[in-house]
Amino acid sequence: MTSRRVLVLVLAAGVAGCAFAGRGSGPDPETRLHLGLTALAEQDLLTAQEHLEWVVRAHPTEDVGTRALLALIAAELDPRNPTRSLWTAADLAAQLLHAPETPDWTRPIGHTLYLVALELGANEDRIARTEAALDSAGLPDFNGLSVPAQLRAAQEERDRLQRQVDALQQQIASTRKELEEKTAELERVRKTVKG
Repeated sequence: MTSRRVLVLVLAAGVAGCAFAGRGSGPDPETRLHLGLTALAEQDLLTAQEHLEWVVRAHPTEDVGTRALLALIAAELDPRNPTRSLWTAADLAAQLLHAPETPDWTRPIGHTLYLVALELGANEDRIARTEAALDSAGLPDFNGLSVPAQLRAAQEERDRLQRQVDALQQQIASTRKELEEKTAELERVRKTVKG
C-alpha cells in the first residue's frame, strides 16, 4: 500500500470519526459528510464532491466542515481521481491553514497536504490551466521558453559542462602522472645503459 493511499485512508478515518447527530431542520451535516465519505470510498467522486462541498459551504467554521474539507483535499490528491486537480488541493489546503477557526490538530496535516500538492506539481498544473484559459480567450501564443525556464536550462547546461571539465581535468592529471612516471623510467633506463 502506497504512503499516499495510507494518508487518504487515515484522513478518511479521521473525518468519519464522529457520530451522526441531527441538528434541527434542514440537511444534517454529519449525514451529508457520511454520504460524501461513502461515495468517496466507492470512487463516486461527483457524489462525494457534491456532499462534501455542501458541508464545507454550509458549516465552514464547524468541526464537521473541517473534516469535509480534509476529505476534499485528499480526494483532489488521490491518484485514482481521473479529474484530480493539484492546484485545487493546494488552494483547499491553504484555505484550511488560513481559517482562524481551524483546530490546531489539523494544521500539521494542512501543511503536509499543501506541500505534497506543490511537490506533485500544483504550480505547474495551475500554470497549464491558466495558459489553456488564456489560449481559449484568443490571445497570441508564446511558443518560446520563459525566462525562468531559460535560466534553468542555462544552469543545467553549466552544470553539465562543469562535470565535463572536471572529468577532463582528472584525465589530464592522470595522463600527466603517467607521462612523468614513464619519463622517470626512461631516464633510469638511459642512465643504466650509459653506466
